[in-house]
Amino acid sequence: APIDGGVEVYRPLGPTCGLPLWGLPSEALGAEQPTSAPFDDWVQSQCQWLLARPGPLILMGWSSGGSLALALAAAITRAGRTPNAVLLLDAYPPQCWQAQPLPNRREALLNLIDVPEGFDPNPLGEEQLKHWLTRPGGSYARLAPDALEPLIAATLAQMRHFRSWRFAPYPGPVHYLAAALTAGPVPHQQALLDAVSGPIQWSSLHA
Repeated sequence: APIDGGVEVYRPLGPTCGLPLWGLPSEALGAEQPTSAPFDDWVQSQCQWLLARPGPLILMGWSSGGSLALALAAAITRAGRTPNAVLLLDAYPPQCWQAQPLPNRREALLNLIDVPEGFDPNPLGEEQLKHWLTRPGGSYARLAPDALEPLIAATLAQMRHFRSWRFAPYPGPVHYLAAALTAGPVPHQQALLDAVSGPIQWSSLHA
């Protein structure tokens, strides 16, 4: 999942992937009192749940969800099961933020925005950003009006936790897909190499 912790953005994949698809949302999403170690807690609980599932395990993570996929893959491996594949989509590990200041509320709103080609959300004010988030056809169009503020608060809390989180490198193979609309080198590539001790296959939709 992206940093907001939700899985709504993955809904279109369901009818197309040909396999059972499980979206694993963050347990801290909407929580008024997030735990002191929300990502470690999430990894452990989801690891136990996945280990009980039969069949192949293909883990995929987009954005900050890529780090969750890596940490979860490492936990599954330590438990004695090998993931069939680990796929990262425009992902980045928390190490890449270590020199940056803590995020603020506006950054949390911008992180929730799904950005179509040619759209720049940066000039928008807070109310305009909220309207874009919940517009018809948007990722959060089904969100109840009173759920938006808890979502923003949970996203900000998780962004701050994420930037200080660290996990053991995943020792298995990883496939990284760069799919951002802006072509160019994979961002945070060195930080990714620090988070994966196995081989990485790099691909780009712009190649």
